[in-house]
Amino acid sequence: MGVGVVSQLLSVLDDVLAVDPRDLVDSQLADALLEFEQVTRRLDAARARMLAEFDARSVYAADGCASAAAWLRWKLAMTNSSAAQAVRLARGLGDLPLTASALADGRINAAHAGSIAGLAREIPLSAVLETEAEFVTERRSVAVTSNIKPSGFDTIMPKTLATTTVDRLLHHAHQVLTDGRSQRLAEASPA
Repeated sequence: MGVGVVSQLLSVLDDVLAVDPRDLVDSQLADALLEFEQVTRRLDAARARMLAEFDARSVYAADGCASAAAWLRWKLAMTNSSAAQAVRLARGLGDLPLTASALADGRINAAHAGSIAGLAREIPLSAVLETEAEFVTERRSVAVTSNIKPSGFDTIMPKTLATTTVDRLLHHAHQVLTDGRSQRLAEASPA
């Protein structure tokens, strides 16, 4: 991708910004919002791909930054959380081909992709890859991780509440049960 492609994109964006929304009929406004969302999703995928390579090559070090997130905070005035989230998404998509493809096609948004990538940091990647297609197509997915099996929830809350919680969580759920050490704890523990 050369500088020319970005210049073309900026030129088109200038044309879009020149449109006065008050001049559009209702259906045109609705269509524009849907199309903007598709463009945003696809741009998020393009940015994540570029950021992943930027991070992998440590390009940020040439400007004296310690990390890609630090560079984003400095150069783009991003908040700490936004910069960290962008880097986590960029790194995570490299291991999640279906998620990366769905974001690039505009079928899911960056928040959805980030949730899947976040899950892959919590449990073994192999477990996420087994059900990645379902995570991508699920419109209202919630990932719950716990070191307590559902049958043990009554040890942390009243039995009635535990039973109701487990029923709600497991209705139409896909369970991924893993053995072994927590990925999060393994990364946080000193070697």
